[in-house]
Amino acid sequence: MFREGNGRERRRSRRHFKLLKRVDGTLRELVQPNEKVVFLTRAWGLSFWEQWVLGWRRAVVLTDCRAIFLQLDAGRRPAFLHRQVAYGAIATASGGRRGEVQVGTRGGDKLKLRGIRRVDRVAVVERLRNAAKANRGAQAALETETLCPYCHKGLSGRPRSCPSCLKDFRKGWLSALSSLLIPGLGDYRVGYRAFAVLELLTAVAIWAAYLVGPGVWGMPGLHVLGPEWVFTAVHGGDAVLTWRVVRSGIFLSGMA
Repeated sequence: MFREGNGRERRRSRRHFKLLKRVDGTLRELVQPNEKVVFLTRAWGLSFWEQWVLGWRRAVVLTDCRAIFLQLDAGRRPAFLHRQVAYGAIATASGGRRGEVQVGTRGGDKLKLRGIRRVDRVAVVERLRNAAKANRGAQAALETETLCPYCHKGLSGRPRSCPSCLKDFRKGWLSALSSLLIPGLGDYRVGYRAFAVLELLTAVAIWAAYLVGPGVWGMPGLHVLGPEWVFTAVHGGDAVLTWRVVRSGIFLSGMA
């Protein structure tokens, strides 16, 4: 993980060390007593949605038995939405044409890790391929698993509570209802504050165009529609968007 060679390798090692320091506390909670971390780097998202809409940064942590994807906040510190995939579940691992790492699981999941530096990308693909080959046939979940935000155990699907620690998770409809009343409120409550502010400003701009547009611009604008249609499009659309955001992970009971 840390190599002392030429200047480029030393800079790479310093980046890895800084990332390791930021995620060290979370990793100590996640890894098992005999589990060893063998490599880590940083990436953008696991999907188009994460990268371009939510802007999730991910720490890609490879241990001797699984790959862990830690959500990082704007300060590049661990948040609370983490996933894992056992090496035995990996069917394919390759470097994409657009500088991404593509991982396919035996259960049909398709993951795309973007923004990984080339030298790290090569190392990640090689390690995933070798680990998948060595663990082929091992008993493991066939898809990526979300980690419980309380006890960090792997969860298949979207259970209402954790089968290990028995703690409940919040339902997505609560956040969707909040955004139906005030656009962006649901996303703000689950921690996506910049995204929520953008939603609120967009809704305010649309309502302003509807209410004052005819007097300011001298043209009907959105008044060709009734207020109920604007409410449905703006508030209803934001509620659906919030539902999609919240369904992307399992949230602490005190949040969504």
